[in-house]
Amino acid sequence: MKSLGKPSVELWEKVVQECEYATFFHTPTWARIIENSMPAYQVGTRAYELEDGTCAILPLMASGQAHRKRYHSMVPGVYGGPIAKRKLTSAEVVEIFSGLHRFNVRRIDVTGNPLFIYDLPANYECREDFTHILRLDATFDSVWRGFTKGHKSSARKAERMGVHISLAQSLDDFKEYYRVYEDSLRRWADRATSRYEFDLFQNIFNENCSDIKLWLASVTGKVIAGALVLYVKEHIAWWHGASLEEYFEYCAPNLLNVEIMKDGCKRGYLYYDFNPSGGHKGVARFKQSFGAEKRRIPRWRWKFDIVDIVKSIPKGWA
Repeated sequence: MKSLGKPSVELWEKVVQECEYATFFHTPTWARIIENSMPAYQVGTRAYELEDGTCAILPLMASGQAHRKRYHSMVPGVYGGPIAKRKLTSAEVVEIFSGLHRFNVRRIDVTGNPLFIYDLPANYECREDFTHILRLDATFDSVWRGFTKGHKSSARKAERMGVHISLAQSLDDFKEYYRVYEDSLRRWADRATSRYEFDLFQNIFNENCSDIKLWLASVTGKVIAGALVLYVKEHIAWWHGASLEEYFEYCAPNLLNVEIMKDGCKRGYLYYDFNPSGGHKGVARFKQSFGAEKRRIPRWRWKFDIVDIVKSIPKGWA
């Protein structure tokens, strides 16, 4: 295996488009959004040429000082790991990560990919997590049949109560959604597993990327819920959602999911990924009752160990 260093955006995007298990979090667009929104992180992505000539990309964000560097694949705790035109072998995955074990690297955090299951060596601590993925079909009818009676009833109720679903068109729409998100943060309080500044959403808007869509639910013109959804290849990821507490009875999240799934079926997507639930059992139950399948998401962490460093030195160098 040969290290190619930092890839061009063109090469990186080419590998994403060739890879059957890439998600939006593996794209250069996502890395650029994070770098522009979170000053602590810089893009540190690496490219590799495998023995058969295949190019592999490891999306990475780097943080910390030069002599105490940390790598993250990916930020903020979203799917990472290597991508390539073909499935990588276990030995290739291990070799790619072993190449990051250096004297100036203090920690490596990796979030697994539900579309490509692999394992890292025992010197990586592993915390198990999971997501829920619903396989879409050519027609929405078969997807609808997998919903619980309660979900079907809630979606119909939302329609009867006048909930309107649309796509955000302007920065003002993003600001309206952020106000809904602030209400969710107030409601979750200390139980919130993440908190994002508006800069992140503004940078997402500024990308003007057709593979990012902010879906909004409104009643008489007032935004009451929304979902930031990311698209790549055959994969749809509901990455971020929020709703106003005072409008819970309108069941807007149920109808949002229905309309996003309908659109995904119509456009030929195969996977609707609800994303991990942050340890919130009620959220996980909500996702599962759409008929979604629970899939493993390992979260690995490697910490500096002199023994690992010595082992990673290529033979003949010592």
